[in-house]
Amino acid sequence: MDTSSDTNTDRNALNPDATGALRDLLDLFDRSEVSALITRYFVGIDERRFTDAWVRSIFTDDVRLEFPIGAHTGAAGLAEASAEGVAPFVRTLHRTSDHVVEVIEPAGDRAAFRANLVADHIHLPEVLAARGPDANPRFTIGTYVEGEAVRTDQGWRIGRLEMVLVWTEGRPPEGREKAADQSNAPL
Repeated sequence: MDTSSDTNTDRNALNPDATGALRDLLDLFDRSEVSALITRYFVGIDERRFTDAWVRSIFTDDVRLEFPIGAHTGAAGLAEASAEGVAPFVRTLHRTSDHVVEVIEPAGDRAAFRANLVADHIHLPEVLAARGPDANPRFTIGTYVEGEAVRTDQGWRIGRLEMVLVWTEGRPPEGREKAADQSNAPL
């Protein structure tokens, strides 16, 4: 005899907040999924996973990304644009923390997020050689990222991501000095 429905009825009778607890659990799961998208994006950058499959696993087709060095709209060409963004560096290491995710749609299909990001960029050997023996190999940025994620048939995907520069340390690559100077603006 199947008693599962009887058991559920009894649990609900004993705990009238069961529906609210389930909703809280689903909200926690959604926030975890969105947080994982942010992490997977930056891990993919560091591991140089610049493929269309990588892009589709993280972003919507109409994604809008804004960075201090430029912007990109749409999943098309995003893998190549990401590769170009880190081309001046041998290695990068992006560390995100303090992810805040809030499901904002009544139906739970949209979420706003914010996370802190500190990223180290190690210059190419030829850049260091040109800068001289005392050149610092590291260019570090302190930023935060914010944006929106959307629930799709394939799961959560980032629809908008903006990186806001807070500070820099070290010398940026040639041609990116103006973007790095944004952090020196008065607060």
